[in-house]
Amino acid sequence: MSEILKPLIKTWLPREAYSYKDKGVIIIKNNMDEATQVKVFCKEPFVIFDKTIYEVEEELQIPFIIKLPALQSAQLIFRRVPSLSAKIEVVASYKDKQIKKILSLTAGEW
Repeated sequence: MSEILKPLIKTWLPREAYSYKDKGVIIIKNNMDEATQVKVFCKEPFVIFDKTIYEVEEELQIPFIIKLPALQSAQLIFRRVPSLSAKIEVVASYKDKQIKKILSLTAGEW
């Protein structure tokens, strides 16, 4: 692939399905000329990061855990919901432009 066609930031999850007591990572590859800061955010309370801002030089793995809050766990039992979905937002800046990537995952009892 030509250097010109490479995306500035590439993000992915090694897998998309997790159990309710699981660990995972987001992999971020930085194709920019310099290190950059990325912010990670998830609205769903069961996806937990150690922090929200990370420095990415070339490649970084950002760990997270899947852990249901007690109230959400009780709701799943009563509603018999087999899985939950979440979207993780990864935002970086490059020359006054924002680069936003959305990653999707599913957590459930497998």
